[in-house]
Amino acid sequence: MSLIITSNIGLADNPETSDVFKPYSYQNALSNTLRIPADSEIALQSAKIVKNHLLVIDRTNSGYCHYFGTPIGEDAGQIPDIASSTTTPFFALGGVGAAFDGGQRNQRNTDDFANDLQASIKDVAYHPSLVGVNSDPLKNTEPDASIDVDPLFDPASGAFSGYKWSATQSTTTETLTMDNTKFTNISAFPESSFPFTTDGAGEVSSVTSKGFSVRYDHKPISQNSGEVIFDFSAANADQANSPFMCGLTRINTRKNISPTKSMVAPETFNVGRNAGATPHFQRGGNFMFADICILRAGGSLYVYQSGTNSGGNDSSGNLCMNEITYYGAHNANFADRYNIKENDDDYVKVKFVLENEHISIFLGDDGGSYTLLCDFLTLHAAGATKNKVVNPTNCAKWAMYPIAAANLLTAGDKVKTITLDSVISYTAYPVFDATKYHNYQWWGHLEKQGDTRWATDVEKRFWNDKAKTVGGVGNDGLLDPQVKNAGKGMKGYSNTLILSKSQAYGPQITEQCNSQQTLGFMGKPVSSPESTSTDVITNIQSEVVPQLTSGASLFIRLNNFTQMSINARQGTVSKIIGHLPRFDNGGNETGALYFEPHEKTYIDLNNPEELLVNSFDVDVVYDNETFCTALNGKTIVCFHIRKKLR
Repeated sequence: MSLIITSNIGLADNPETSDVFKPYSYQNALSNTLRIPADSEIALQSAKIVKNHLLVIDRTNSGYCHYFGTPIGEDAGQIPDIASSTTTPFFALGGVGAAFDGGQRNQRNTDDFANDLQASIKDVAYHPSLVGVNSDPLKNTEPDASIDVDPLFDPASGAFSGYKWSATQSTTTETLTMDNTKFTNISAFPESSFPFTTDGAGEVSSVTSKGFSVRYDHKPISQNSGEVIFDFSAANADQANSPFMCGLTRINTRKNISPTKSMVAPETFNVGRNAGATPHFQRGGNFMFADICILRAGGSLYVYQSGTNSGGNDSSGNLCMNEITYYGAHNANFADRYNIKENDDDYVKVKFVLENEHISIFLGDDGGSYTLLCDFLTLHAAGATKNKVVNPTNCAKWAMYPIAAANLLTAGDKVKTITLDSVISYTAYPVFDATKYHNYQWWGHLEKQGDTRWATDVEKRFWNDKAKTVGGVGNDGLLDPQVKNAGKGMKGYSNTLILSKSQAYGPQITEQCNSQQTLGFMGKPVSSPESTSTDVITNIQSEVVPQLTSGASLFIRLNNFTQMSINARQGTVSKIIGHLPRFDNGGNETGALYFEPHEKTYIDLNNPEELLVNSFDVDVVYDNETFCTALNGKTIVCFHIRKKLR
């Protein structure tokens, strides 16, 4: 029998500079060759390590969701369930996700981890009021959310007490200067068949009889009383047929649907789902899409909004263009569908106004007077029911850009022109960049990932489904949209952290939330915001002192011996020889820790002949066999070798 004592070697310089003297990976060379008898076995006798007080984080203790919307619950100002929400939780990892994907771990002090948390929540803060321009050139002007995370310390003792999240909504808006270079051709494939020209500021004109379809890729309409105004007078010229469309749309990528046809629309867009809308949104092989728009077809003015339609037992959640019956007894301004061909009221402009979730559409004359065409609050108060009001916007279309289209039915028709007069957007919101927008727009992120099912889950909810006329507070299939508050922020909205799986906020999307202990919310799976003196700031604070330890077990690996173990987690053969649990023999989990198993587990050295050993190569690793870099100081590991018992 032999007792072997190994340790890392303390050096005058930093041991981290040497690969063979680290406290988590070292080599002890023997001055004389050790002869181990044939048919021997080895076991871990004991281990002494020094585990620092840094937090060890990975995918198992840093997952959380950020939710920005109306909170769920039974209190005043809350909604009963996630189906009554226009948004969804957004999953994040409180650390370096790329490293975590490979099973890696990071060790952080409280300041460093606060920075990690701040970076991670900014990655999933998609609402435009929380997105701003980062002026740091080293970050290549990537957008930066207005959320700060800071460590908290007890003012008396100076002891670490948790973290504080402070989210500040943007309130400043600007009227954009029209830049004709920002118009993007979103017509049918091939794009060259649908050219357009620009002249005066914001003016777009057709070049051929096929017309045009364009999107203004500059900045989206803001949720803080944002406006988009089009002048359609030239497109509504005195002709027998003058089809045109003006509206707002999310950024969609082009999808080829045949060698000669394409669409710039969500992949789930099914133009045929609503038979009445099909001729209006399919022209010349081009499937047009908008999230909200007015449209002239024949001599009539229509209003359409994107949504779903589960009628006919279709529960797929495919998007379609649903008509809004804006006219009737519920609209004091329009008793019937408006005859835009005759245009007795001389309307030449349309204005879209967005306040949080609420969209209003107005028609304007040449004198600057505007008349309400449709909305939710006014029409619903006057008795409008399902499909007669504008539905609340949702998180899939938080960022909506101006869109316009016009068609010439015959070659003899006049050139069609639509002018984008103005756009009011958040001052801090970044100018559109096709290579970056998916980093801060949720819909763009989903399209890039090829996984829009999470948006489908939102857009098929009852309030956005044409066929669902029940549900909600009034059991009428409607959901009252949130508007802006006195501070020019999103009324009723709150920043919320979800720290563990939540039935209320959606068990699928919150499945990987596991950071109650790490972030200081033990027994509190959903955070509660603190009251502030302003309507645009939300503060969240740890409920208890976070646990500055890791729940991960450690293992001793002896690399240069002939034993064999199986690491089933990795699915590989391993050199692991013993397990160090989270707590040592004295119940400690940080500092100087001592481990000695009550019963040793011997592993066969598989040596039918005498084994000659010149060194011991020892590692301290996690279950994925990566180094535990959270160790410092002196590491001592003892092994026991004996002949196998017969």
